[in-house]
Amino acid sequence: MDPRGPQRGRLLEALALFGAVFLAPGWEEELRGPVGDAPFEVKGDPSVPSAARWLGLPKILDPAFEKWRNLLIEAQSHRDQWASRPVVHRRFLRLSFREDLRRTLEGQDKGHEPDERMTFGLSDSSAKSRFIDWGDLRWVIDGYQVLKGAVAGLLERELAPLCQQETGPRESLGVKVRRGRESWGQSALRHCVYPSDGTCSCHTDYGLVSLQLSNSPGLEALIDGSWHLCEPPQGFSLLFAGDMLERLSNGRIKALVHRVRVEPSSPVSPSSPSLGAQGTLGGRKPVVRQSHILFLQPDADSIVAPLVPYQTDGGPCLEPVRYGDWHNTKVELAFDRPMKSASTRRW
Repeated sequence: MDPRGPQRGRLLEALALFGAVFLAPGWEEELRGPVGDAPFEVKGDPSVPSAARWLGLPKILDPAFEKWRNLLIEAQSHRDQWASRPVVHRRFLRLSFREDLRRTLEGQDKGHEPDERMTFGLSDSSAKSRFIDWGDLRWVIDGYQVLKGAVAGLLERELAPLCQQETGPRESLGVKVRRGRESWGQSALRHCVYPSDGTCSCHTDYGLVSLQLSNSPGLEALIDGSWHLCEPPQGFSLLFAGDMLERLSNGRIKALVHRVRVEPSSPVSPSSPSLGAQGTLGGRKPVVRQSHILFLQPDADSIVAPLVPYQTDGGPCLEPVRYGDWHNTKVELAFDRPMKSASTRRW
């Protein structure tokens, strides 16, 4: 779909039908100003990135596959150089080897081998920090801010008509979106690299939506009980629903159940050549797939509850959750960490 044309305002309707959409090339263009303009602050709290704040970002969406490829080579073949970078040493930019979602959606242990991938990770707080010099890796946070700004702008625009009746507590996500006070402060960037026969186990994403840019197939969606390849045409972006959009819509929009399975015979994409002896995953297999993912996630204190248009008169509604509590609980479940005492506060 192209949210700039006749389909403008119908993104949530499309997600309710399919769980995922392919966004046409250039969908982000109207969410930024002319090239060369600097981002401007909204009045009031300068940390609030409402959609307006992101207008004027000068760059297009660029997953920078070649730069991430070179960074992976550095991390594996020049470890001292990689580890000496301040952003790495202080864990502003993380690299996980064989990161694994240890549990299934229902919480049971998985019955297969750990996931086969490597993941660079960047949190929103790391991208905003003024206490670290990113040096020649400035492109990492610039790219994140552009991507987050475009996705946040799109979702705020699509949600605005549905939030007009929101009158709950000021921490309510619907109220914050209506007032332009949601900063999407738990958002994150992940850049995943997969070898031939690479995997990521079945899961749903935590936040409202995820936007993925990839250079070869591999992502599969669970549709009507069977797995289907869910890879957009060249130049398109894949946008799909997460847990919080399901809650915000009172279950009308289902979070997309998905996984990654890279076929052993998958060819190396021309835009991501084999890393050969230097850049193999764990020194064994060449990287054949890269995916660049923006997770749009609410502030930790935002209360996510069904919006008024999605509430059924007299019918059941999904329980409100504080996003920070939800996020922590799901992380602990997914990675098999000791569970902390969950908040019992009712919203």
